Amino acid sequence: MRKTVRCGRVCYISEHPAPARGKNRNRPPAVQESSEAQKRLNDKSAARKLAWKILCNFIPHRDVFVTLTSGQDDDEAEARRKRRRFLEAMRKYWRGKGQELKYIIVTEKQARWHHHIIMQNTPLEVIRDCWEKIGGGRVMVSPLDPFDDYQGLAEYLVGPEKPHKPGRDQTPKAPRRKGQQRYSCSRNLKEPEIEVKELKRIPKGEPRPPKGYIVKEWNLWADEWGDLHREYRCVWCGEGDPPVRGKRRKRE
Repeated sequence: MRKTVRCGRVCYISEHPAPARGKNRNRPPAVQESSEAQKRLNDKSAARKLAWKILCNFIPHRDVFVTLTSGQDDDEAEARRKRRRFLEAMRKYWRGKGQELKYIIVTEKQARWHHHIIMQNTPLEVIRDCWEKIGGGRVMVSPLDPFDDYQGLAEYLVGPEKPHKPGRDQTPKAPRRKGQQRYSCSRNLKEPEIEVKELKRIPKGEPRPPKGYIVKEWNLWADEWGDLHREYRCVWCGEGDPPVRGKRRKRE
């Protein structure tokens, strides 16, 4: 099987054997997975899907990563009230420019409540002025890195809290409540294009990228039955934007 995930200018391809049907394979003894191991898998999957969403919807160098710190005495209810007012102000700002606000937001507590937001390019002075009027605290803004696949950023946003390191002046993140939503986002975000095809076999050599792409990194390995698996990440190098799947040019 070949699974292709297209996220803007980045394309992820994974190739693996199709599920065995009617074959007698001696599987290793079943071992019940611990809740911690399952939690790590869930964290990794959530971060990967969030990174795909960032790649689909935001442009490096132009769009921004914002951190808004709430007031020292704010509780969770007050922090979320300020968050709601900030997003309302940003929607109003972008509608005045004939556009809709696009964002992904994570709210968490680390000493103080604060909000991490990925959003379309908004001037720093607009963000700061809006947040100060609401009664917020510090504002930090940085452009999205053009050489990043955002996996690290996604893991930081939705992954587990980091353990406290001795000798460092830091406050650990408050753990998420059971069932708590990892992040929120606007409804106008695009989803990655996912295509699945059957393969007769997994090629052993260096992978061939789709037309217009170059391979940036790849990995090939064998599972416990000796079946090959291959994964690779490709980046668009053609002119303009990558073509949209399912749409063909009309003949003139």
